[in-house]
Amino acid sequence: CPYCSKVFCSFQALRGHIDGLHLNKKSYRCYDCGDSFKWRTDLCKHRRNLCPYRIQLCQNCSAVFTQMKSLKEHVDGVHLQKKSFHCVDCGEAFKWRACLSKHRRLESGCQINKWQCNLCTSIYSSERVLREHIKAIHLHKMLCHCKECGQSFKWRHQLQKHKLI
Repeated sequence: CPYCSKVFCSFQALRGHIDGLHLNKKSYRCYDCGDSFKWRTDLCKHRRNLCPYRIQLCQNCSAVFTQMKSLKEHVDGVHLQKKSFHCVDCGEAFKWRACLSKHRRLESGCQINKWQCNLCTSIYSSERVLREHIKAIHLHKMLCHCKECGQSFKWRHQLQKHKLI
C-alpha cells in the first residue's frame, strides 16, 4: 500500500484497503434503502438486521416483516409452536408477549407482580424491584457494595454470601 506500506496478496484486497481506509470510499451500497458502507461486512450486517426497507419473508407462509426479530418471533410462535414468554408467578407459557401481558392483567392470582420490564419479559412485584432489575441486568450497574473491602455485587444475596466468607 502506498499510504501505509501494508502488504496484500491480491490487487483486489489492496484496492479494497485503499478505498475503504485511506480514501474513505463507501463502495458497498444497499439496494433496498440506498445507504453506503465502507466494508462489505457492514453492508451484510445492515441487510440482515437493520435496513428499514428490507423485507423479511417467512419461508413457511410468506408473511412479511420489516425486522428479523419480528420474523423470528412469528416463526417461533406460529410454525414451531414455541411458547417463549413465561409468567413468573404461575409458570404458564405463551407464544406471544401480548398474550403474557393480557394474562398478567386478567388473572387475579398474577396481578401481584404487575411491574413489567419494557426491555424484556420479566415482571416484578414492585417498582423498586423492577428498577433494581433494570440497573443490574440492562444497565450493568453494581447495586450492592461491601463496606469492609469495597467489592461490588449486582444482587444483595451475593453481598450477604461475600460477608459470610
